[in-house]
Amino acid sequence: MKGENIVVIASLSVKEGMEKKFSDAALEVAAKTRTEPGCVAYEVLQDVSDARKFHFIEEYVDQSAFDAHRKMPYMAPFRELREKLVDKYFGVRSLLEIARR
Repeated sequence: MKGENIVVIASLSVKEGMEKKFSDAALEVAAKTRTEPGCVAYEVLQDVSDARKFHFIEEYVDQSAFDAHRKMPYMAPFRELREKLVDKYFGVRSLLEIARR
C-alpha cells in the first residue's frame, strides 16, 4: 500500500569512550520524539560488533511531521552534543514508504 510515511535512516560512530554519553542522550531524544503526534517509530540501535556505531531508524506520517520534529526544542541541544561526540557520519537517507507488510 502506498503511503506518505517518511522513513529516515542515519548512521554514525562516536569517539572512543563516548558510547555511554551518546547513548544516554540519544535515548532521551528518542523518548521525547516518540510522543510527537507525527512520529510513527523512532529506533536507536547500537552495532553489535562495534559499540561506537549507532543507527537511527525514524518514521513519520509525512514530510511535514519530520520537518516539525527537526524544529523541536530538544533537538538543538542534542545536535550540539552530537557534534562534540561524533567521530564519523555514515550518512542520512530520507525514504518514502511505498509498501509495508
